[in-house]
Amino acid sequence: MSMEQLIVSCDSKYYWNSYAHVNIHEEMIQDEHRTQTYKKAIECFCRGKIVVDVGCGTGILSLFAATAGAKRVYAIDMSDIAHYARYIVEQNGFKDVITVIKEQVEKVFLAEKVDVIVSEWMGYNLLFEGMLASVITARRFLKPNGIILPNQCRLFITAIQGDDEFILRKKSFIEIYGNLNIIDDVCIVEPSIQNISPSRVVSTHCIIADFNMLTMKVNDVNFTSPFTIEIIQNTQVCGFCCYFDCLFYGKAHLTTKPGQPTHWKQTLFFLKTPLKCKLGDQIKGLYTCHANSKNPRNLDIIIQFSHINQCYKIEYHLN
Repeated sequence: MSMEQLIVSCDSKYYWNSYAHVNIHEEMIQDEHRTQTYKKAIECFCRGKIVVDVGCGTGILSLFAATAGAKRVYAIDMSDIAHYARYIVEQNGFKDVITVIKEQVEKVFLAEKVDVIVSEWMGYNLLFEGMLASVITARRFLKPNGIILPNQCRLFITAIQGDDEFILRKKSFIEIYGNLNIIDDVCIVEPSIQNISPSRVVSTHCIIADFNMLTMKVNDVNFTSPFTIEIIQNTQVCGFCCYFDCLFYGKAHLTTKPGQPTHWKQTLFFLKTPLKCKLGDQIKGLYTCHANSKNPRNLDIIIQFSHINQCYKIEYHLN
């Protein structure tokens, strides 16, 4: 079974139902940086074009395209939110421009090729949720000179210093129920999704994934990437922070870096023991990401690294 088939078949009813709730889409729309960046990109590229919106949700990106002067828009979503999108399209007077299709992208047939694919497919840590496979599948709709918005996505890693308040909250939660040292360790090293201050970043950053949306393959989400980051102050490193950027052919730039609040926040990978570092120290390592074998919408991540001749390896599961 291919990766695309695994993602489509694995607990898909639960996944699609989770996006049938309006409040989830409200949170995304209210993310001003996310929504305004897409609006800017769509206004630059969709006038007079035939557009397909993959995973349209409430249809906000389709509405942006229609308002920008798109010739036709196909808005596709398997979730029941598609019924709501159809109502919104009609209420905004665009039912002659936007066609809402409630179906899996993999099963959709369009009678014409499109100029633009637009999709807000990114999940936590960029790849969580596995929706990228649907965007790649949708490339069959594109004309030879067609484009995808965004066209490039990059995942970064950097080191962060400790947040005593967060660690204390974790420990106090466990200690309520006694001395549970094993659970204590596990809780601290679980990935955490947070918006953090730039002041917690204590190293340079490094690109660990760089995806070209027109050429990448589904299996490219399974990768191992080397990284080297340099410590920029005397500090104790408590873990790593991953964030991503999305580029729109130089016309718009979406970032989830520390200091830019978004609904994606940043993904934090905590160490079991803080690492004492000095200005100029280097941390060299390998970041490995694989779709989980049982549920490929989840991610299994391994971070191996060395610092002053000491080697470390920590496994994480993002679900």
